Amino acid sequence: MYKKEVLYLYYIKEYQEYEAMLYFIRPTGQKLTLRAKGFFKDESKNIHRFKISNFIKTEYFSSPLNDYGLLKTGEQILFDYKQKASHLNFINIINQLLIFTEGDLNKQFYNTIYYLFNNFDVGILNWNLNLVYLLTQILIAKDVYIELKKCVICNRNSQIASFSFEEGGLICKNDLNKNIKLMSSDLIKKIIPLFKIKNVKKINSITLSFSEEKILLSLYANYFNDVLGYQINFHW
Repeated sequence: MYKKEVLYLYYIKEYQEYEAMLYFIRPTGQKLTLRAKGFFKDESKNIHRFKISNFIKTEYFSSPLNDYGLLKTGEQILFDYKQKASHLNFINIINQLLIFTEGDLNKQFYNTIYYLFNNFDVGILNWNLNLVYLLTQILIAKDVYIELKKCVICNRNSQIASFSFEEGGLICKNDLNKNIKLMSSDLIKKIIPLFKIKNVKKINSITLSFSEEKILLSLYANYFNDVLGYQINFHW
C-alpha cells in the first residue's frame, strides 16, 4: 500500500549490498522500518534526502507480509534555526531513546520532537523539562503504572512527601526511608502534570528552578539507566 507521511528518521543501518534499513517514528508514534534499495550507490538521490535527525516527507510502500516497508522517495523538511552543539547533543539523546526503546511509542512523543524542532531558537524552551516529558511519554507508551493520587505504599492520600519510580509513584511522609528522600510539595505538583498533559505547549508553561531541574533530571536518569538499562548520558 502506497503511503505519504512526515516521518522522523533516527537511525540508518547497512543491509545488503548498496541497501539500507531506515528507522523512523510516525506521527502516530509507531515505529517504521523501510528498506532502501540502492541507497549507497553513487547515483543514489535518497542518500542525500534521508539524513538522520530530520523530519522528511516520505513516500513508501507498506506490506502486511513483511515487518518493513519499501522506501520510494522523500523531501527533507527545513526548520528555521541556527544549529548549535547543544541542539545536536539534545537530538542525539532523542535518537538514543528511540533506539533503546523497544516497540512503538505515542503521538505525544512525535509531537514533542516536532515542536522542539520548530522552537529551538525561540528562547523560551526548558530543554530539561522537555526531555523529562519525552521520558514520561515512554513510560506511558509502555504502560508503566505510576500512582499519582495517593501513597503507592500505604494508600494514604494525605501528607504526600515524595515521588519514587522504583516504588511506582507518590510516597507519603510515613513511608520515607534512606532511599526515598523528602521532596518539596511544589516539585511534586510539577511532576504530576507530566503524566496528564497531552499538549506539549502546556508542558512548556511549567516553570522549574535550577535545583528542581537537577532533582527531576536525576530522578528520571537514574530510573532509565539503573533500572531500565538505557545507559544514556542525559546531561549536555
